[in-house]
Amino acid sequence: MDQFDADLSGVSIDSRTIKRGDLFIALSGDPGPRFVTVANKRDGHSFIEMAIENGAGAVMCDSDYVVEFPHIPVLNTLDGLWKLAAAARERFAGPVVAITGSNGKTTMRAWLEQLLSPVGVTHASVGSYNNHWGVPVSLSRLPRVADFVLFEVGTNHPGEIE
Repeated sequence: MDQFDADLSGVSIDSRTIKRGDLFIALSGDPGPRFVTVANKRDGHSFIEMAIENGAGAVMCDSDYVVEFPHIPVLNTLDGLWKLAAAARERFAGPVVAITGSNGKTTMRAWLEQLLSPVGVTHASVGSYNNHWGVPVSLSRLPRVADFVLFEVGTNHPGEIE
């Protein structure tokens, strides 16, 4: 199944929180050499069937993974997620606020979200999605109708925020 016509409504990297119509991105537990982080032995490809059962509309998976379901084959799913995020960011021309620091990011983001929401459609990170997969997930979920965007951005080594 090389091409598909799916009406996708969201993006998820967690098969347990899939909403009907979401694109499930099967991230590997190893982010590669770009990030100073501990590799996780879990691999999102092990959860593709659960994501499908829970209502995924399509999956993004490694190109060598075989699945008879609408899918987007990529060489690296983290890179695929980042490209999806970059496309969402490219189409957004409004103000973007990125909050970083050693503490208080989630609280500040929540406060700003409460202040801006009555003024316009405000898209913000959920929880503390502020790492190398959380920021691109939040960007990928950016709706076309947003007026404001608020993101938490964390780091664990020099140059990561860039």
